[in-house]
Amino acid sequence: MVGLLSLATQLMRSGYDTKKISWWRPYPRDNATEKPKIILLYVKTKYQPVMEELSTLRGCPEVKCRLTTNRVYLPNSSAVMFAANFMYMEIPPPRHKDQVWILHNHEPLQKRWVRRRSIWLPSWKNVFNWTFDYRMDSDIPAPYGVLQARNGTIDKDYSAIFKHKSGAVAWMVSNCVADGKRMDYVKKLMKYVQVDIYGACGNLTCPRKDDPACFEMLSSKYKFYLSFESAFCKDYITEKFFKFYELNLILITRGGVDYTKQAENNTYINAMDFESAKHLADFVKRLATNETEYTGYLKRKDKYKPLYEEYRRKEEGVIVRRAYRLEAQGMCEVCRRLWDVEKYRKQYDDITTWFNKGTCYLPP
Repeated sequence: MVGLLSLATQLMRSGYDTKKISWWRPYPRDNATEKPKIILLYVKTKYQPVMEELSTLRGCPEVKCRLTTNRVYLPNSSAVMFAANFMYMEIPPPRHKDQVWILHNHEPLQKRWVRRRSIWLPSWKNVFNWTFDYRMDSDIPAPYGVLQARNGTIDKDYSAIFKHKSGAVAWMVSNCVADGKRMDYVKKLMKYVQVDIYGACGNLTCPRKDDPACFEMLSSKYKFYLSFESAFCKDYITEKFFKFYELNLILITRGGVDYTKQAENNTYINAMDFESAKHLADFVKRLATNETEYTGYLKRKDKYKPLYEEYRRKEEGVIVRRAYRLEAQGMCEVCRRLWDVEKYRKQYDDITTWFNKGTCYLPP
């Protein structure tokens, strides 16, 4: 069944708004009369917006917490968050009484960034209280997305969808050298089946800023899409899965997660279930010519919809980048804990021990 079911259920019961969020339009300004708990994004991710003023939380605007990226609020903040991938400070900032410091992370350990960040310095070793991470063993899990069962069925002409497609396999990728060695695998796969590669690693283009048009093109033209992760890590399943799941195509996955805990069987194809790239290619080519079997995948897949948030970045009124995460509900959980902080009080004696606890590995 669908993985992360408890989180999906929680989102449904909370009335969570799954509308895509604009990166350039920050959260609503604060007009509260009661003194709220302030959550300071001291080191933010690239996709989080700049919030000079105190802003309500996106997933729960009614709660008594406010979010900001303005460091002037450091002395008055109840929680201070640091995005591990963007920390370049030798010494932590001044810590104020009763503050909760939170390590925020959405990327696995990879060679290209692992040893250059502050998190490995002795000065940062024992400053964190909570973790806010894609990993399910973090204090506050913040996955890239979840699947939720639909209430009703979707009315589609699946036969027409199948017959309209002219392409076999598509892949959009910009990181050509990754720990997961996905490019090596794709090169083997391309010996047996056509793979059209978009982005910096191929000769086709469809800019990330034009995602809606790209999605429509992929959904209409291709029968399969490669949802290959850059690293093999427990719980690391990114937007590469969720943002393409609802398109009219079949995902071919490759990663370190247990996909059976994420989605129903026979709604995707797991490359790791095949002895070799050739065996996968043979299965894909056979499925591509069998309308009944192929559309069966689409019908089963359409029983679910992915939940995630879209963050858009605009420069001079033009969208230049889009990112996809599911963390608004996690921020609501941070707020809830801040109002009952004694119940959740803890400290990591060595954050690197948790951060580097062997959740990632090289692909077989």
